[in-house]
Amino acid sequence: MKKKRLLTKNDVQIGKPLPWSVVDSQGTLLLKAGMLVTSARQLSRLVDQQTYIDTASMSGTAGRAATKLVMAKRDAPKKGITTFDWVSAQVDRLQSAYYAVEKGAGDGPQQIKAVAILIQKAANRNASALMGGCTLHQGNSYTLSKSIHMGVLVEQIGKRLQVGEAARFSVICAALSHDIGMWLEQDQMRMQIAPLSPEQSALIQSHPGRGVEKLRAAGVEDETWLSCVGMHHERADGSGYPEGVKGEAIIPPARMIAVADIYAAMTRQRGDRIAMTSKGAQKEVFLSRGEMIDVTMAQIFIKEIGIFSPGNFVLLANGEVGVVSGRGGNAATPEVAVIIVADGRALLNAQGRDTSDRNCSVVNVIPCPDHPDLQKVLDTVWERIA
Repeated sequence: MKKKRLLTKNDVQIGKPLPWSVVDSQGTLLLKAGMLVTSARQLSRLVDQQTYIDTASMSGTAGRAATKLVMAKRDAPKKGITTFDWVSAQVDRLQSAYYAVEKGAGDGPQQIKAVAILIQKAANRNASALMGGCTLHQGNSYTLSKSIHMGVLVEQIGKRLQVGEAARFSVICAALSHDIGMWLEQDQMRMQIAPLSPEQSALIQSHPGRGVEKLRAAGVEDETWLSCVGMHHERADGSGYPEGVKGEAIIPPARMIAVADIYAAMTRQRGDRIAMTSKGAQKEVFLSRGEMIDVTMAQIFIKEIGIFSPGNFVLLANGEVGVVSGRGGNAATPEVAVIIVADGRALLNAQGRDTSDRNCSVVNVIPCPDHPDLQKVLDTVWERIA
């Protein structure tokens, strides 16, 4: 009888030749030694189907060397941090930058730029992880958390529009600092159920201009950055503030920030208003096109984010509950990591599902499910960020 052991995700390096053959529970050959596992989805299928490593296919010096490599990979400490810890770290960095700008310190803008650099770097490696982390991040500061989310959103929108990296960088910086004109007061007002006072309303109307003044005083000279902060509440139909400009008078980068701001705000709780799902917020963006939001920008945004964006909890046709982990073959078939199986058991390690399979198709977006170790299982959904 052939010797075999259960295959795990840590056994396989995607794109590298297998040092052994893979078989099913009956010993039927599925993948011969030397073949490649070419994608995370293929690997998830192999693991979910409980396939096995045929240890008998590893013989001699080569087999022993392969075994050592596999075991070394499994036992090696994990590099990088989880996507949630990464988002939290950027929130802390941004808070430090805001305080520096408040004091007029010259390093405040440099700290904001440092966060923008990290966003571009991480988005190039795993944009889905950043989107998921920002969507699910629960922080103490609404303003700072939303700003990081917006920075990730405008980077992705900019790529979709084929905007150059340097130009995208200025827009990210603006997204990160768009509400710096009232950030200390905004978190208090966010949880306020009573109507705003006249003083609070005046602060809201003036905060874009106040933000520009603070940034300029701290040494920001990038006019795109400053213009975007000053115009991020202007609306396509002229109903925005502070100047009430409309249409083409609003520069394209500011339109990018406007749609990211509206979306990120709707997907977060504010006062007695509960957070919308991504799907619900995108519906509002679609309905607002041509009024609050530029028509082209609304269409581009929805295409980029997708119907089921990373970080959304979903119910599958087989009764399982999962979280969207990335893009799939098309908008209706995202990559999903299951965290609760059909019989109600909560998993500690998320399991991938092929949503193009009718039995695993996405039925709907749902609220956050009840899971005893939700953060622990979510940490297994995305690769760590270096």
